[in-house]
Amino acid sequence: TDIDLRFQQELPDPTGFGKFRVFIDIENFLNLLGAGTQRALDAGDVPEGVPFIRADELNDQGQFVFSNFTLPQNDINLDATLWRINLGIRYDF
Repeated sequence: TDIDLRFQQELPDPTGFGKFRVFIDIENFLNLLGAGTQRALDAGDVPEGVPFIRADELNDQGQFVFSNFTLPQNDINLDATLWRINLGIRYDF
């Protein structure tokens, strides 16, 4: 989940010709709160039904013997974990 915030305030122009707008934009607010708040992991292009562990046989104690165990490779999507703050002033005539 991604939360973006904008705070904006209109201010009058002392000359009376227009108005100022002061704003702050916060993109990906949850990650600004804490590094572990939001993390996007990508396991890559894995088709359905691909086994990552096999349990073909039982040992003498009746326990499964596992073989061919492969850890999934999770990549962190850095674009989804970054946050950004933009400050701005705008003048409207």
